[in-house]
Amino acid sequence: MLPSSITIALLANSAVSRLTQGLFDDTFSGIHQLSWFDWALLIPYFAILAVLSVYGLHRYDVIRTYFKHRKKIVTQPVSRFEQLPPVTIQLPLYNERYVVERLIDEVVKMEYPKELLQIQVLDDSTDDTHPFAEALVERYRALGIPIEYHHRTNRDGYKAGALQAGLETATGELVAIFDADLRRKAIEDAGGWQHDTLTEDSDLSYRAQLAGWRFVYLPGLDCPSELPVEMHGFQIQQSRWAKGLTQVAKKLLPRILKADVPKRVKFEAIMHLTPNISYPLMVVRSALMRPVMIVRFYMGVFQMFFLDMPLIIASFWSISAFYIVAQRELYPKSWKRSIFLLPLLMGEGVGLTIINTRAVIEALFGVKTGFVRTPKYAIEGRPMKLESKRYRRKSGWLPYFEISVGTYFLGMVAYAVESNNFLAIPFLLLFVAGYYWAGFATLYQEYQGKLRWMQQRHLELGTAR
Repeated sequence: MLPSSITIALLANSAVSRLTQGLFDDTFSGIHQLSWFDWALLIPYFAILAVLSVYGLHRYDVIRTYFKHRKKIVTQPVSRFEQLPPVTIQLPLYNERYVVERLIDEVVKMEYPKELLQIQVLDDSTDDTHPFAEALVERYRALGIPIEYHHRTNRDGYKAGALQAGLETATGELVAIFDADLRRKAIEDAGGWQHDTLTEDSDLSYRAQLAGWRFVYLPGLDCPSELPVEMHGFQIQQSRWAKGLTQVAKKLLPRILKADVPKRVKFEAIMHLTPNISYPLMVVRSALMRPVMIVRFYMGVFQMFFLDMPLIIASFWSISAFYIVAQRELYPKSWKRSIFLLPLLMGEGVGLTIINTRAVIEALFGVKTGFVRTPKYAIEGRPMKLESKRYRRKSGWLPYFEISVGTYFLGMVAYAVESNNFLAIPFLLLFVAGYYWAGFATLYQEYQGKLRWMQQRHLELGTAR
């Protein structure tokens, strides 16, 4: 979504730049006539932008709906239990050696009657997380904490499979998985945890709603989590979510569209489940951008300007408004600083384009891949040497392709300079920076360990001499 808004913005600014020139320069007026080849470029190009603008308009509607109903935000429970229900807390793990101790230590601090509480550590680990977590659980059990350790010798169904296996011995009426609290009956009514998508929580929540359950969103409830600290780890996380959400769309949208729910609900489901289609569309648009810029250079200024303005308002401004409103609501005293971070946010979105495109295509064509976990290292503000950490994944061809695409956009910057389209340059540079940032940061993080080893080896050899 972010890359599309940048493209629309640079096209509109291109039109503005040429508009100021065109008021006094009619060199090409009446000379160039659009050929079938020009139309073959322009029609799909602007069709893609029109599709993406629909998502931009939806963001405006989300903002409007929020301001309309924000006074209705639930701050207190609408009712209270006359008798506290039994609760099961599930902690699914897979090779989480760096964070498992912190996770369990925090969970056992929960204030709830022990006789009504069950904590399940559902561990599919294949490394030393397994014995470490098991020993930690036994230590807390000896202290009287109602905690259990479950270890599977296979990863059938990945995270969803572990949760479903734990549900078979769960004693709670309510089940907390940290991502969400769903009554146990809601999980069962929805068909249980299923592992045919990579976002099992989104899959379950939609199936539960189709089964008649309703959810309450608590915006004031915070649950801190660790973000990926390396570029490729962040890309893997985002691509898993992109693929998983697309899988859920492919799986459930036919049921949702046939369900007896209002049309507005169906529309919202489409908007929520399909936004990642923007990534492959952006790849197509990127390939068309250079020839389209050349064609547009010879076209009339006013016609293109009035076509661009609705697109920039629909997409680019909506992205900016969406995130600025969110920052203002979260940080009312310091939200203005976030305005200066918008270029970084958009550059980061550009860096996700290629890997998310692959993920969406795999989802659409039913390509099965394993659940790729997001490495966590329990950073907590401490300095860290990534090269010494386990769980890091190799990026393969991805960073080299990202650098190549960044170079392609650098060529478009050169063309913009040559054609005096100076207002487009800052937006084109966002593409260059986004792709270069993703590619070079990944390569640097992957090879810094090798470089350190070579330096150390050189020092050892020098000492030996």
